[in-house]
Amino acid sequence: MVEVILERYKIGKPTAEEIIVKHWKEIVGEETAHRARPMKLVNGKQLVILAANSVIKQELLFAERQILKRIRALPECGAIRDVSIKG
Repeated sequence: MVEVILERYKIGKPTAEEIIVKHWKEIVGEETAHRARPMKLVNGKQLVILAANSVIKQELLFAERQILKRIRALPECGAIRDVSIKG
């Protein structure tokens, strides 16, 4: 019974946001990771990323498909369908 509740509500398991933060350098690359960060997950489907400046924003926009592919390959992140880049 307790195991069912823990599993249903994912208690004790990392959230998609936590997993993305943990793997951020692998998702966007070492250099870009220092200049952009994941801000929030909207409705569990859209990741909002904050870029430090317009140059980094443009780089992220160029790599958007690859970033999304890497995110969706992570555990608990398969439902993410979109990336929004601010900055």
